[in-house]
Amino acid sequence: MNTIFINGQRITTSGGSISVINGKVTIDGENVDLGQFNEKVINIVVEGNVNSINSSSADVTVNGGTGSITSSSGDVKVKGDVAGSVSTMSGDVSVKGKVEGNVKTMSGDISRG
Repeated sequence: MNTIFINGQRITTSGGSISVINGKVTIDGENVDLGQFNEKVINIVVEGNVNSINSSSADVTVNGGTGSITSSSGDVKVKGDVAGSVSTMSGDVSVKGKVEGNVKTMSGDISRG
């Protein structure tokens, strides 16, 4: 089981795929009602491993490993390994573990270790 925090709201799930697009949250294809997000930046924190995260605008922290992360805008931090790739259009990327795919940001810094 993973614990996921989205703007401070706690979700416990065995889900492996998270999507936050235009304020709509989906975990493993199921819509999750967390109300309306009024914040400009959405914060996603995963305690554990996750297969993938896809967001339109979010700061993402994974305190574990992940398969892949794609974000249009926002910083990405992974404390474990990345089995795939990490991509953000605008934001910094930091990965503590190994990255088996690519890391890409158009406007931001990339750090490892």
